[in-house]
Amino acid sequence: MSDLRSEGYLLRATPFGESDLVIAVFTEAVGKVSALIRGGRASRKRVGGALEPFHTAAFDLKEQRGELWGFKSAEIVRIRSRLTTDLERMDHAGTILRAL
Repeated sequence: MSDLRSEGYLLRATPFGESDLVIAVFTEAVGKVSALIRGGRASRKRVGGALEPFHTAAFDLKEQRGELWGFKSAEIVRIRSRLTTDLERMDHAGTILRAL
């Protein structure tokens, strides 16, 4: 099992169980992966604003058995504030993320 630190984009965050989240991330290193964030809905301390779409984030993940990776941490590397203030740009960026 290996650790992965890679920049990428959040594609989707889905509630799982009572307090967990499953995220889909597109990373530079390995492409699209899904990871489980234990307690991700209960506490935003470990993830902060890094689980916002359109921004570039650095994800620390741990390979697990099965399909889901383990989530260690994430931090925003590049904020794209112009995207989040223009609805047309958000629509185009959303189309790209959905295509991934």
